[in-house]
This record gives sequence, C-alpha cells and structure tokens, in this order.
Amino acid sequence: MNRAAKTLQDRPKGLLASMLLLLVIQFALGIYTNLFVTLSKMGPFMGLGGFMGMGRSMGIGEMLIRGRFVPLFMVHMMLGMLVALMALIIALVSLVRGGSRFVILAWTSLLAVLAAGYSGLRFVMYGQHNGDSFVMAIGWMIAFSAYFMAVKGQ
Repeated sequence: MNRAAKTLQDRPKGLLASMLLLLVIQFALGIYTNLFVTLSKMGPFMGLGGFMGMGRSMGIGEMLIRGRFVPLFMVHMMLGMLVALMALIIALVSLVRGGSRFVILAWTSLLAVLAAGYSGLRFVMYGQHNGDSFVMAIGWMIAFSAYFMAVKGQ
C-alpha cells in the first residue's frame, strides 16, 4: 500500500481520536459549569428558532453576553459547537468510507452529541435543571463509547 492510500485510510482514526480528546475536555468543562457556574433563567424558549434569535427569547446573543462573565462556560459552549460540527463531519466521512459498523457508530454518536447539545441549551435557558444535565451526561457517554468502539474498529 502506498503512502497516500495509507494516509487516507488513517484519517478517520485521527478524526476519531481528536473527537475523543475534545469530548473529554468538554465533559470536564461541563462538570465545572454544572457545579460552579450559576446561570439565571433566560425566559421563553421557542425551539431552535428562539435559540438563533428568531423567537421571543434573546437567543445566542444572550448566551454570548452571559458567557463573557464566565470564561470556562464560554469555552464549553464554543467547544460544544465544534464537537457538533466534527460529529457531522465524521458521520459524513463514514458514508464515504463505507463499513456498516463505522456508519452506525458515527451516526449514533452524531445523534447523541445533538441530544446533549439540545439539553445543554435547555440547561442554560431554563435554569440548570438536573434532568437536562443527566441527558447531557448520557449523550456524552453514548458518543464517547461509540467513538471509542469506532477507533478500535479502524
């Protein structure tokens, strides 16, 4: 196998390993936020439209304003967006790369990351409810486990 083919073959493994590292950092920042950051309730949440500022709630602008006072919360929020983007990229790479096991693990992870992210929005907007924190932790656990199994399968 030539060098270029080997590089292409190893690329998903590098993406997966990077994602595992990001997920560990994200989890630590999330635990810190849960334990040591107090956020006030933001008001009505009207689905993703409200988050993006198209509804009555203040949306992402309010989250950014609140985040500047707690830098680790801001890092956690931005890293969450990066994790979601990388999860989408990995899921799309899995379709091109083939292998039903990799496809199933990548798409399961994407769904888990999106569920955790949505719960994160609810956590911030509705006043840090334990149920949202629990869903974030379960989403993280599913995503981390699936990515770990995908790395082992590569």
